[in-house]
Amino acid sequence: WGWVPTNPVKAVKKPSAKRERAVVCLAPTEVEAIRAVLLARGKVYAATMVSLVAYQGLRVPEELLALECRHVRRNTLLVEQRNINGRIIGGQKVRGFHPRAIDLLDPVRRDVRKHMLAYGIREGLLFPRRDGDPWRLHDYQNWRRRTWHPARTEAGIKSLPPYDLRHAFASLQIRAGMSIPELAEQMGHSPQMTVGTYAHVIRELKGEPVMPAEEQIERARVEDGGRLVDVDAV
Repeated sequence: WGWVPTNPVKAVKKPSAKRERAVVCLAPTEVEAIRAVLLARGKVYAATMVSLVAYQGLRVPEELLALECRHVRRNTLLVEQRNINGRIIGGQKVRGFHPRAIDLLDPVRRDVRKHMLAYGIREGLLFPRRDGDPWRLHDYQNWRRRTWHPARTEAGIKSLPPYDLRHAFASLQIRAGMSIPELAEQMGHSPQMTVGTYAHVIRELKGEPVMPAEEQIERARVEDGGRLVDVDAV
């Protein structure tokens, strides 16, 4: 409210919360099942949001809803700002972490291009509100309730918050052979946190043949059982 110049609680160190259950990492086929439902409903923007979180590891809502067209570069996706309840601010969630560049996968690049064509977006925010302003928290909550959960349920995926799509990116890149330090860099946290969070995924995929992330996505789009709408026709 602006009553005090700084947050007095900033100096208090938050207690670390230990995870009691392993994170759920959706397979590309499960991600594509959700996208298929969204595309069938004509929600190209929502299908693109799912792609960016599941295949690029963006934090949602803050990083996803602060993404601008200029951040989608030729080979990378630049993450340098966040959306905090409708305000775009610079910096990362992890204090002191520098702006990060995530390898931009070709299927996601195509998804973003089709999204921009479908909605006539050429500059500014990639996912603006209808009035052009950044989404506020209640806009995201409405989207989650009215769009995300119905699509997830129809796709046969158990209850899962949109943020957890980000774990799919980790398993995708672990299967692709990405090193832990590089994966941590692209996800925007420490290698120690990466190992602690995804140790069970690393162990599960041990010995599996390495498969590039783009190939995993392309195979999932072909193997979706015919439910996936032809995105080239949307």
